[in-house]
Amino acid sequence: MPKQLMKIMKTKKPTFFYIFLTLTTLIIMTSCNSETRTVKKFLGRLNAREINSSSKYLWPEDHNRLYIFNKRFLENNDLVSLEYIEGNSTTEGERTFVNAKIKCNNCDSSIINYFKTNNKYDGKYINEKFEIKKAHDVEYISVDWNWDSSKFSNNLKLCKDTIREIKFREEPSLNSEVSQTIAQNTDFIIDENYDENGWKKSLHIEENGNIKPLYFPSSSSNIKSDIHFFTLGWFGGLSILVLAVVAIICFVVVFPLLVVSSFKVLGGGEGPMQAGCFLFVLIMIVVAIGYEFLENLLFELFLVNLPL
Repeated sequence: MPKQLMKIMKTKKPTFFYIFLTLTTLIIMTSCNSETRTVKKFLGRLNAREINSSSKYLWPEDHNRLYIFNKRFLENNDLVSLEYIEGNSTTEGERTFVNAKIKCNNCDSSIINYFKTNNKYDGKYINEKFEIKKAHDVEYISVDWNWDSSKFSNNLKLCKDTIREIKFREEPSLNSEVSQTIAQNTDFIIDENYDENGWKKSLHIEENGNIKPLYFPSSSSNIKSDIHFFTLGWFGGLSILVLAVVAIICFVVVFPLLVVSSFKVLGGGEGPMQAGCFLFVLIMIVVAIGYEFLENLLFELFLVNLPL
């Protein structure tokens, strides 16, 4: 059976050529990504609540902004979506921006008031200005979804205490009332620039979306602050070019080899139970990895968002 399969593959060279040609054409069509397309990708992932995936398009130093924005306005309201209506690219000196008109669907008063306060809501649309930044030939967008700068600096970190629970107080004093207690290994946000008289400041988000500072003594904690705000899946960090190359390799090399190996197992000395278990595990691994790969490829090419 494997010999017959290899014979069929040899007679199907044009098919593999057409697959290669098709993927190459798609790369050329989408490699010239406009800045507005990057904004669409970011909002598309955001609306699907795939926050980790949306962070791929965001300037790394803005990940704390996205994390807090999601906690305040999106995490507890699945109906809210930011619909991209139109936009255009502009330049100011050496800086490039995308001026986007966004419709806020099913938004409650808290998110509307947030954009009003920042002079970005005109009564119908959110007028957002995304800055385009590049690092190592990768293009990102930057947003200024800030918090109250009078209470917190821009240097916010995600951290946790790995040993004990933490009691947060309303004021930096042991005489102040305990407002909240969290268990060990629970993530929370601290202001890295605040350390006064042995006290640290933490950012907490209330049910109405408002943020407030709470304090805890640094001497009674064992803080681990090298935690990433977001993590990507296996293929989440790959560019469209790399995804397309992987697709070609899978079609031309990996998939045929897996099929040939399966026939060898079935035709070898292993019992039917062992062969069946091997094939079942193999199929599950291929399906899991293949689905995530396909989801990322379709989104990068066509902005088609499959559920994860």
